[in-house]
Amino acid sequence: MELFFKWVKQHLHIKRFYGNSANAFYTQIHIALITYCLLLLMQRKSLIKGNC
Repeated sequence: MELFFKWVKQHLHIKRFYGNSANAFYTQIHIALITYCLLLLMQRKSLIKGNC
């Protein structure tokens, strides 16, 4: 669990949390993870197109 939060701090750059409940915390983490994954997919897809 500690490694996960270390990775989150290094890669997701969440500056502040916008809610006080646990649900708000988990929702913001999920949104940040989905955004990170989408950006990775777009980056890889653009690299594949550029090599053709």
